[in-house]
Amino acid sequence: MRLFGLTMPLLWLTINSLLKFSTTTKLNGEAIFSLSTATGGEPGSQDAKLAFNNRVRLNLTSSFNGSDLLIVGLQAYNFSL
Repeated sequence: MRLFGLTMPLLWLTINSLLKFSTTTKLNGEAIFSLSTATGGEPGSQDAKLAFNNRVRLNLTSSFNGSDLLIVGLQAYNFSL
């Protein structure tokens, strides 16, 4: 009976440690902004068009057991023509 009492907590600790999620999730990313002008279309046209573009990327990297890697990425952008 005593052996059964020791086996169950050990089994619970083993399962709990295998299912534990890492608390060291890392966030990294980049943001790119650009401002550009362009002319064209009609010959002799000097009407410049101004465009503001941006792109933002965020990555969350984490691990379940130290030997794997989970990457979740988010991206948003606006390229006006």
